[in-house]
Amino acid sequence: MGFMPYFAPSLQLLLGVALHHEPFTRTHLVSLGLIGTGLAVYFIEAAINARRRYVAWALVWHAQAESAGMIG
Repeated sequence: MGFMPYFAPSLQLLLGVALHHEPFTRTHLVSLGLIGTGLAVYFIEAAINARRRYVAWALVWHAQAESAGMIG
């Protein structure tokens, strides 16, 4: 799904406040905080999954290299 569904509303809010002088209410602040939390969860999960894939790949590579006699 990606991070654009989280990023686009934040960008729209910031542009509205900065360029069009829209009011920035407490509701906007809470919404922005929830979007930031969603982004943090997304990126942390992506980092954990990337690490798991790398470790799995390294274990498979090591086992194959060991069985081929490339390492001792």
